[in-house]
Amino acid sequence: MQQIMLLINAKILLDQAWGIYKKRLRVFLGIMAFPIFASLLLTAFLLLDVSLLRAHSAFFNMLGLGILILSGFLTLGVIVIQLWSQIALLYAIKDREENIGIKESYRRGWSKIISYFWVSFLSGIIIAGGTFLFFVPGLIFFIWFSLASFVFISENKKGWAALAASKDYVKGNWRAVFWRFLFIGIIAYLFLYLFNALAVFTDTLVIDKIYIYIGYALLTPMVTIYSFLIYENLKKIHSSDLVVQSVELKK
Repeated sequence: MQQIMLLINAKILLDQAWGIYKKRLRVFLGIMAFPIFASLLLTAFLLLDVSLLRAHSAFFNMLGLGILILSGFLTLGVIVIQLWSQIALLYAIKDREENIGIKESYRRGWSKIISYFWVSFLSGIIIAGGTFLFFVPGLIFFIWFSLASFVFISENKKGWAALAASKDYVKGNWRAVFWRFLFIGIIAYLFLYLFNALAVFTDTLVIDKIYIYIGYALLTPMVTIYSFLIYENLKKIHSSDLVVQSVELKK
């Protein structure tokens, strides 16, 4: 009798994710430091620009306008860095057995930025469209396509192919995947709530941002590892199902 493979329960997934997180923490935090530094730099530029534009001097107003234009280019740069760091983090998780470092993770991710953006854009548009129609379709689409970025990085399937593969992996396990994402989502919310509470006690916007970014830097790798393990588990289940179907066809 063929044994049916089931999705690993949330507690075990969390324990496995925590083990990877602790072992590779230095690499994960190093990857996260790059986009956080870029975001803080952008925040500082925007604050400087606002203060200069509020000044009555024509010279300072011209300077403020120049900084505003520069801030526009910095914003575009920060978006690219954010995408690049997400890909680097995924490579650090996927290729964890190779013990690749920060530099190598970013190197492997550089050529994937445009394709990764396209996959994220497609899934985002579909999920947003479903949410606009009603909450439930948006939630269904979110679970279906939640693995698309992992499919892209691990299997190099781009665009619609990545989304289709994600939906295929989730098929038959939608509720199980939903509850596992809800589990990590509650943990993430409580964790970030703590850092937001600390930020309330600060009057300086930059310090307030630092608290939030620290929470983000610590949490993002953990949530990403957990989600990636769901993908790996579902891929294994899917492969097992295909083997069973192949055996049954040969009978």
